[in-house]
Amino acid sequence: MDTITFIATYFSISVAFAIFVLVLLIRRRRKQKARFENDWLLFQDAVKKDNTEQIIFYGSKVIWNRQKAEPKHREFVLAEVSKRKDSDPKLTKVWKDAFYLVNGKEPG
Repeated sequence: MDTITFIATYFSISVAFAIFVLVLLIRRRRKQKARFENDWLLFQDAVKKDNTEQIIFYGSKVIWNRQKAEPKHREFVLAEVSKRKDSDPKLTKVWKDAFYLVNGKEPG
């Protein structure tokens, strides 16, 4: 294989990989936008029912949603999880994640 063929092949594979990654990121973004309202409502419902597993699941989805979650959503999740984290240690990870996203630093 001569040099030109090698460079063209490498370039083609690199461009194809970049397009593939871009498509995956666009899909994830659309999916997060579409699911946010439902996740938010299900989180609020889990808080009302005091269901720890659902609070963990939907709380994580709400705080890590980069497309639609606003600071008020993350602060609400932090406040609700803070109330419950002492009685249920399973909520500690969600609390740490929410604290980091709200305050920009690790708790401690």
